[in-house]
Amino acid sequence: MYLTRVSLLLVIIAACAGSRAQLPPVERNIMVQRGLVYRTVDGTALALDLLRPEGENVPLPAVIAFTGWTADERDALRPVVEYLAGMGFIVATVAYRPAPRWIFPAQLEDARAAVTWVRDNATKYGIDVEKCFLLGVSAGGQLAGLLGTRDETASQFAGVMLFAAPADLTAPPPGLKAKIAMRMYLGAEQDERPDLYAAASPMKYVSAGDPPFLIMQGEEDDYVPPEQAERLTEALRLEKVSAVLLTLPETGHQMPALNSPAGIAMMRAILGFLAKIPTEK
Repeated sequence: MYLTRVSLLLVIIAACAGSRAQLPPVERNIMVQRGLVYRTVDGTALALDLLRPEGENVPLPAVIAFTGWTADERDALRPVVEYLAGMGFIVATVAYRPAPRWIFPAQLEDARAAVTWVRDNATKYGIDVEKCFLLGVSAGGQLAGLLGTRDETASQFAGVMLFAAPADLTAPPPGLKAKIAMRMYLGAEQDERPDLYAAASPMKYVSAGDPPFLIMQGEEDDYVPPEQAERLTEALRLEKVSAVLLTLPETGHQMPALNSPAGIAMMRAILGFLAKIPTEK
């Protein structure tokens, strides 16, 4: 584990320069604690990184973030999570056991353990456990979606934010790349284990009482069809769960850069979602 400090003001100003709609500038430095072990499984230490704004003496809302199934992709989230930390949130970015060495539900077990670690260490790190949010990107969105809809975990979160999240793994894959990714993750083809594909689908667990959702989806995503985001939004709304859908034009499966129009729209939606939900709880 090691600690670093990051100054974000110049980074954010530079990122937004020349854009008509800008993100609010960040003036707070952040502290980053890397490699905090939250679980050890069969001799494998699983760690998360914790980002916190400096100079805060009150419990802060937290965002727990998950990325890909097959590799540790925490660095891909760095611009987003550093920005959120600079805006006053504590952010935990989680590494978990990757496929295909480990198959589902190992990753869900790790995700639940990471959430438990955050909640158990809330006092130590100044986290407001009543304002814990999930952020899931791509494959991590499937895990965040499960945590936010399954009965045993959904009540722990103030809100769930998904980007390019596979919500229904029982749907036909849009192409060979998606089919291979699901095969690696679940260890079987759809027709071999339809029960497992259903169990891994957040859509199957949606129910009244789930936390609010912000669902973000690129219109040109070739891994996760945009219809999945639309169907998940509809399913949540049918259960009277607050669900906001943001579709991003000219955006594929990867999160857009923060200095792009899509990136600015995405981050403004995230900030609005995070600002609104705590006042409603």
